[in-house]
Amino acid sequence: LKNERVKAVSEEIYSNLTKIGTDVLFDDRNESAGIKFKDAELVGIPVQVIVGPRTLERNEVELKNRMTGDSKTISIEDIVSEVGKLL
Repeated sequence: LKNERVKAVSEEIYSNLTKIGTDVLFDDRNESAGIKFKDAELVGIPVQVIVGPRTLERNEVELKNRMTGDSKTISIEDIVSEVGKLL
């Protein structure tokens, strides 16, 4: 991960989700976003939390529900509860 804030927030979200017993795949490989999204589809990840520099400027992340295809931005503080609702 090139952006240090993206990395720090991603690690925090990972930690918070694993603390509540959620299985999390943290894709921190040095690959393009497209490759990571494709691989997540192949593995069958049901919920994606996408952390990017543009959404972080607003203290938000993108949350995608693969079952419905719906995607929305939510505050970083709400991520654990929102993921819990989807699972």
